[in-house]
Amino acid sequence: MDAILTEIVELLRATAPAGGALAVGPDTPLVDLGLQSPDFLDLLFELETRFGIELAYERLDEHPSGTAAELAALVRLHRPRQETAAPAG
Repeated sequence: MDAILTEIVELLRATAPAGGALAVGPDTPLVDLGLQSPDFLDLLFELETRFGIELAYERLDEHPSGTAAELAALVRLHRPRQETAAPAG
């Protein structure tokens, strides 16, 4: 797992109602963790804060059967691209 996916899995283990009771992994459906609509909103805010991104709530609410791996892909998609410095010359 990469750093983003690892952080999301740890976040889900810590915050999802059933997160501590289940073996949360990259492919665990979010609905299996007992997440409800308010939980998705909290998750959205936490992802935005941790990764410096903006996500539409509808993205999570419309796809509650998503997984941690799918959340990680969504975060990667919305993260600002790192600008590389031009070589000195």
